[in-house]
Amino acid sequence: MLARTAARRVFSAVLVRRLSKYSEPFLRQRAANHTPLTPLSFLERAALVWPERAAVRFEGATTTYAELHARARRLASALRGRGVGEGDTVTVFAANTPPCLEAHYGVPGAGAVLHTVNTRLDAATVAYMIEHAETKVLVFEPAFAAVVREALGLLSETAAAPLLVEAACGGEPESGTVALTYEALLEEGDASAALLQPGDEWDAIALNYTSGTSGRPKGVVYHHRGCYLQAASTPLFWDMGQHPVFLWVSPMFHCCGWHFPWTTVALGGTQVCLRAPLPAEIFRAVRDEGVTHLGGAPTVLTMLAGASDGDKAAMAGVSEGGAKVRLLTAGSPPAPATLRATEAMGFEVTHMYGLTETFGQCLSSVRKPEYAAAPEEEQAALKARQGVPVPLLGGRVAVARAGQSAPEHAGEVEEVGRGTEEMGEILVRARTERRGSRIPESSLHPRSFSIRANEPGSE
Repeated sequence: MLARTAARRVFSAVLVRRLSKYSEPFLRQRAANHTPLTPLSFLERAALVWPERAAVRFEGATTTYAELHARARRLASALRGRGVGEGDTVTVFAANTPPCLEAHYGVPGAGAVLHTVNTRLDAATVAYMIEHAETKVLVFEPAFAAVVREALGLLSETAAAPLLVEAACGGEPESGTVALTYEALLEEGDASAALLQPGDEWDAIALNYTSGTSGRPKGVVYHHRGCYLQAASTPLFWDMGQHPVFLWVSPMFHCCGWHFPWTTVALGGTQVCLRAPLPAEIFRAVRDEGVTHLGGAPTVLTMLAGASDGDKAAMAGVSEGGAKVRLLTAGSPPAPATLRATEAMGFEVTHMYGLTETFGQCLSSVRKPEYAAAPEEEQAALKARQGVPVPLLGGRVAVARAGQSAPEHAGEVEEVGRGTEEMGEILVRARTERRGSRIPESSLHPRSFSIRANEPGSE
């Protein structure tokens, strides 16, 4: 007993020495070896490495990486000149157009927080979001001017009116709602002024509102660290390669566009903006723009599969050449018949699952070579599975048995077993978990949990 005690003391002393050896002042975190993670760094690099490469294409116009970088810098500089900075919210009410894409860099580059509005919402909900977010600047497209005017009329007497900026692009006529246009705002900025980097990677970068199905929409707050990791994670499970051509079908207002405004730039790719994602326009873009990747809800697959033969004809050359256009879909699994019809046209579908609270995609399906030998119906079922954590998720995703996620069970939950059919609630602890959600008169913070059953090695 004495010998064992002495041995423990010796081991503890050695362990302390080992720990202290790597905790000396010259080995600690400092400015030379630690900078906050932020997706803004992707554009800085892309403009340096590929300045003349096409970064954005929209309705016949091309923006290079040098130009995108300059425009983002002008936007950030102009916003700062208008008094926008840390803690301020800039709201963008736009379709998948270049101004919305540029705002993903220019707004956080001013130190502010980006809030993109769901373009399908009514004026009352938009008014609530503008007031709740304390929007300081509202950038909107002419197509949504009527909704904006109505929403502003619904603000309470105590709400501060935001600065209005109209962003007409692609030949779209201005509505004449306000005097300040987006291009005029950019002219106020300095293209040589660097994008501001966050002082802490935990700083807020975006505010994304949920649908509000259980009451008022919640404002989910994203941090720079999570957006950087999510943007870097997707190419690791969805084969994107270098210089992908990404077509904007999934909305930028949803989970920061699934982070593709940053992912595509990190890869030196080209983003093809599409104002109205109709089947004919999607097929045309795939053919004419050389699209390699796009994202969309299962309804997009249904829409493509049910398109007219005339619209589908644009895909003939793509499918005959053997090339596959990769399509990332989320939400409920597409029906097997829809999946077969979509893939027969030349798309390769990958299914994933995500939440606004988890920065979008947190689970995905994995296409394994052996699936090809399975019958078609079985292949569809295998491709629809989505229980694999994305590479940089970290932490843990679990399905808790019903009732286990209530506050009194926040410390421990009992997990539903893999491969079983049982109702439960999805719980996530991850690197890409929101800072919290801003809800009326209170804040909802993520709760930690541990898994009580089905851990590796447990009985």
